[in-house]
Amino acid sequence: FTMMKQAGRRQSLTVKKGDSIILTASFVGDYQWSAGKETTRSITVRPGSSRTYSVKDKLNCIQDIFEVKVIK
Repeated sequence: FTMMKQAGRRQSLTVKKGDSIILTASFVGDYQWSAGKETTRSITVRPGSSRTYSVKDKLNCIQDIFEVKVIK
């Protein structure tokens, strides 16, 4: 049994078009990112337009959502 504080967050982030941003899961465990087959705690993305990314654990118990807004 493991108790986690401040896990399963929703974050709104802003990035300039063409720039990259690092997304980091709020929990420790196994990771499944919506942006491909990444299995690390953090990933670097460079979205061409605004989009939402998510990461969940392999047991589908915890999920973080990252709403990334791209500005010019």
